[in-house]
Amino acid sequence: MKKQIVTTLLMGFIGLLYFQGADEQPTYSEDPFVIPAISNICGEETKAWRIPPSVNLPKAGAIPGADTSNEQVRNDTMIYFLQRKADDLSWRSFIALNWPADKNGNADTRKCFVDNIKDESVWEYWMPSTEIYVDSGDTPREWMKGNSFWTQRPKNGGKVSEMRLLAKNNKVNIINPEDLPVIDDDKRYTLYEMYYNKVAYDYVVQNGLYSKAGQKKYTQEWPDYNSGLTYVEGGDTVNIQKRFQRAYFPVGSLKDSFRTDGSSEYYFRTGEGAIIVKSAWMLITKNDDATKFHIREVKLPDGRKVRVGLVAMHIAHKVVEATQWTWASFEHIDNAPTLGADGVAVLEPGKDYSYFDETDNNPKNYNQPPPKQFEPNISHRIGTQVVNVREIGKPSQEINEMYHKMIRDANSNSVWLNYRLVSTQWPFYPTLFTDGSNGGQEDAYQPIKLSNSLMETYKQNGLSCMNCHRQAKFGKEFNNYGFNADFIFGLSTAQ
Repeated sequence: MKKQIVTTLLMGFIGLLYFQGADEQPTYSEDPFVIPAISNICGEETKAWRIPPSVNLPKAGAIPGADTSNEQVRNDTMIYFLQRKADDLSWRSFIALNWPADKNGNADTRKCFVDNIKDESVWEYWMPSTEIYVDSGDTPREWMKGNSFWTQRPKNGGKVSEMRLLAKNNKVNIINPEDLPVIDDDKRYTLYEMYYNKVAYDYVVQNGLYSKAGQKKYTQEWPDYNSGLTYVEGGDTVNIQKRFQRAYFPVGSLKDSFRTDGSSEYYFRTGEGAIIVKSAWMLITKNDDATKFHIREVKLPDGRKVRVGLVAMHIAHKVVEATQWTWASFEHIDNAPTLGADGVAVLEPGKDYSYFDETDNNPKNYNQPPPKQFEPNISHRIGTQVVNVREIGKPSQEINEMYHKMIRDANSNSVWLNYRLVSTQWPFYPTLFTDGSNGGQEDAYQPIKLSNSLMETYKQNGLSCMNCHRQAKFGKEFNNYGFNADFIFGLSTAQ
């Protein structure tokens, strides 16, 4: 029975994913069977700077293994192929988002991803969540562009980041689900921030979802906002928000397409869809090799400037194949060791980990939260002995190797060789309008568990991106159960 369920889920996933009108022509030329989907990063012919709007799957029956009579082989082969495609989307997104940006925040096509040293990346021009979900009575910051972007953007002045190194009440800006900090081997707190692309920003702001008052109005009026997707039933366009009483961020699609299902038709339009990035940064000290990190300069509230290095990155991307979003997780290769089969961290010879003291390999100290949420005295802080509780899966390892080779061929000294994909989680149930979790059923996602050692440090064993985010609600202040927040917890932070 279990095997039959898996087969049904996979075919349902793939069947929903590929639908195109008979007269529609793809606007994208990439072969859905070729992995990686891009052949080079630099040069005039490269399109690697484009943000991919889709997983770009072939027809269901053409998936490798789909016609295999052995059910187990079919399941394993199809899962393997889908995982590789999802991971390929993640790496392509990572490259496009971290491409050097021009003055408008768009990819500077005169430059190359591998040469991004001092430039800010495309996603760093997006809107920080702290400027969207503002204090009660305030309005979100306007999306800036052009030369005015840098002169009007930072509240702390100059071409420096908006990252809030210290939040209110003299506590670090902590976004971990546990609301606990992670401390590196120099006893510095890890810093977190979240950014929305223009599509996600517009959805929240135009619908008033950035405030509690706006959310209440939203649930009373249910504005008809079907960007990226039009749902037609019985000849009438369905108001998705009202029909399902939920938020529904815009969907990304590779091509204009439709699918007819009985009396219903679903129309998707080309576009990148909503993307939300969550990142973790480490303060760079004299003990760190700054050449191994993507560096950004930020300013403290007292005016001091410091450098921070990117150590982890989540990319949540809502696309037509996975309207419950795809969940990509990247880490710096020097963050922490991986747990061995014997329960002891496997230390790579000669490696200096940023979040692990190599002289103390006692399993009792692994992934233990600090005794206090905030300790102002740095000498009293205890570094977090971070370990990755599971190895990177084979499909993701292969994709990492493919893209690392591509980067190395373009620039053997590129800083991006120090970053790797942990994995990408995607839904078995890509239904268009539910949470896609099947009530949290274990096999609702692939892989079943996914965690980032610096984003979910203390809950790695039982954590799943989608199983956690499916619980996101908003509007509990005026509705006991709240409303479906489309996997985005940010809506619940509105004031």
